[in-house]
Amino acid sequence: MNAVEKLLPMQAKDGSIDTTIHEAAEAIELVAHILDAVQELNPRCAHRHTYFAQLKIDLQKWVSAGLDIPDYFDSLELFRPDQQRKDGVEHLAICSIHTQNGYPNRNVEAMIIKTFSSEWLAQQESVFNNSAFVPIEFVAFSKGYDTHSAVFFPETAATRETAVFYWGGIFCDREEARPRLVSKSAANTLGPSLPPDVDPLLNDQELA
Repeated sequence: MNAVEKLLPMQAKDGSIDTTIHEAAEAIELVAHILDAVQELNPRCAHRHTYFAQLKIDLQKWVSAGLDIPDYFDSLELFRPDQQRKDGVEHLAICSIHTQNGYPNRNVEAMIIKTFSSEWLAQQESVFNNSAFVPIEFVAFSKGYDTHSAVFFPETAATRETAVFYWGGIFCDREEARPRLVSKSAANTLGPSLPPDVDPLLNDQELA
């Protein structure tokens, strides 16, 4: 994450790095640190080894192209969290992406996410068929996601062409926090008498 954070200020809106302004050697070293981190995390996300292998190629191509506009088309094609719908499965994603209602530039972001699942959710999915929906929650993220954005959509990544997308990630932890915050604010403003079991629900993220 540290290497991503240091690289981000060097990037233009389209994700490229102007080497007449920023030191190319420094940027290349940061990319090398990112590649090292990917290698280190590989055993933790072994189910994503094909994605990791292509991600390394995409990052190396970016360096070889003189840090011009990056292209994550090939690796993004292999990033398929919809194929791992078990609770607690972790994924590392690195790509140039903009976040809804957040940062508009397509700069490099890194995140570790895990799939969320429960018996209740499985029952809902059996009724409302939406194979693209992937319920996820954050483990860690770079500062581009330090916003109110609660989705991870592959179409927001920088790619040379529009691919066929099979999934859309919804951060259940962030979506869950929204109704709690709104309900608490409404209760404070309007002053209704709430049932005793509502208070812990509004104040406990894990319970909710």
